[in-house]
Amino acid sequence: RPGMRYAASGVEAVINFVVKQPTAGVNGGLTAANAVSTGFGNNIFYVQANHKRSTFGLQYFVTYRNYDERTMDETQTFNFADGSVRRRVSEGLNTPFSYATHALAATYNLTKADDYVFNAVFTQNIGHYPHNDFGQRIREDGRPDLYSMTRIDQQSNNPSLDLYFKKNFARRQQLLLNVVGTYIGTDYSRYYSEAESLDGTPFSEYDYDTDGKRYSLIGEGYYSKDFERVTLAAGLRYLHGYTRNRYVGAVDQVTDMRNSSLYGYVEVQGRWGKLDYGVGAGVSREYFDESGRGYTFYTFRPQVQLRYPLFRGASLSYRFSSSPNLPSLADLSDIPQQLTDLEMNRGNRDLEPYRSYSNRLQLSWSHPRVSVYLTGSHVYNKNPILEQTSLTEVDGQPMFVYAAANQKRSSRLGGQLSVNVKLVPDVLSLNLYGGVNRYDSRGHDYSHRYTAWNGGGSLSATYKGFSFYASMSSRYNALYGETINYGETNSVLQLMYTWKTLSAGLGMLYPFQARGWSGGTRQMNRLVQKESWSHIRDNGNMVLLQLTWRFSRGRKHQAGRKELSNSDHETGIATE
Repeated sequence: RPGMRYAASGVEAVINFVVKQPTAGVNGGLTAANAVSTGFGNNIFYVQANHKRSTFGLQYFVTYRNYDERTMDETQTFNFADGSVRRRVSEGLNTPFSYATHALAATYNLTKADDYVFNAVFTQNIGHYPHNDFGQRIREDGRPDLYSMTRIDQQSNNPSLDLYFKKNFARRQQLLLNVVGTYIGTDYSRYYSEAESLDGTPFSEYDYDTDGKRYSLIGEGYYSKDFERVTLAAGLRYLHGYTRNRYVGAVDQVTDMRNSSLYGYVEVQGRWGKLDYGVGAGVSREYFDESGRGYTFYTFRPQVQLRYPLFRGASLSYRFSSSPNLPSLADLSDIPQQLTDLEMNRGNRDLEPYRSYSNRLQLSWSHPRVSVYLTGSHVYNKNPILEQTSLTEVDGQPMFVYAAANQKRSSRLGGQLSVNVKLVPDVLSLNLYGGVNRYDSRGHDYSHRYTAWNGGGSLSATYKGFSFYASMSSRYNALYGETINYGETNSVLQLMYTWKTLSAGLGMLYPFQARGWSGGTRQMNRLVQKESWSHIRDNGNMVLLQLTWRFSRGRKHQAGRKELSNSDHETGIATE
């Protein structure tokens, strides 16, 4: 069970790895998946050496995309205060989409079995997104056709140092400590223009650049003691961050933001008869300040986990938790950003944290050849931060402003059935799942309900050195405020052959999908109605070459992972 120290992450289960004493030797390997005719690749290389109680490791991961045929089609309806209406139909033009990310990790581990573990990890993440562009031909009744172009360029630099220590004491006691220091540097630029021809001189253009820097320090301590049938534990986690972002161009402004989070908790886990239980309670304090204006928010965070065996192979589990949700630093930044001649994004300094209540009930049954999982869940958000659209005037011109605000409430009621069948043990297996979610979103001036079904399945087979895998899933759609997000339809085919420590094969993403990847949104505001769909044709029927190779010299080494995990990814930059 996750326990109170994982309450902030919302995970459903946690694997508690045990770090064992290393032995001398070296091991490593690589995994590569690259498209034959399209700019697509995920590649990782790792090597690890150990000597006595010490282990040294190095890992490098690179991923890239480079597409030429990405389009975004859109329909828009704008309703003005005088009753007039403007309707636009935007036809997507092929524009490039590309990025490359590099992640390097250097690790050191010192372990004395059943006594202590020290682990240090230095990571360096670098990302470059030179083309997140899209062009459109805009058609509107009574007006000449226009051509718009949006160009977005982003670069990021994110080093961090993660130090972890675990100490076992007598009488089944243990202490865990974790400290993480992080720097996030981000350069973001956006340019938008409208012209009468694709290569014509723009008569309307907006651009801005952002130079962002964030520094943060996270510390956490966790203590536990095992009794015969009960485990008692307590923990404390603290985060302190400072963010400075400078916006230049259409906007010339500097934001200085400080935020901190303090979370303390206690918990008890054990067994009463056949019932496994975990009960915990915590209190968190959230603080935010931007240029002298901010808030302090306290919240009580209870959590209950129960599991009861019904009969052989079947069990019923229940989980309840209550947790705070904080506004992002970007939403809190009161930075106006002109999107088009009619639209603008703006932050909201008046945003406040809100509370979520989550209930989850699962009935599971396992047989040597069949496993069935039936899950029901309900999430209720009180005064959630959702979108808010308004119509105002800027320099005498009407402007539709998109922002975030604390609305009345929102909820999701969901159910899912998953079935795993071993058609031929150790050879052929089938997985099928299906679910439904009912969304309810209540704002100060809107009310929306939406029902979304989803489903999919996979088939896997192994015979001697060959393995085959196929999967397909429908769109996973969701309602957020006044916007429906339409997920992707996904499908995969893969055939691999393994010889000793070498595996090679072919894969295909989005087979039989000529238009490739697609995803969309639908906005249902009373002032603005939009529906947009993005397509990446390059992804359709994309063939991959896949290779996995592992090597080992000397005696094999069994190592584990640290039991506390903290990280910071907040940039605070207001983007589109």
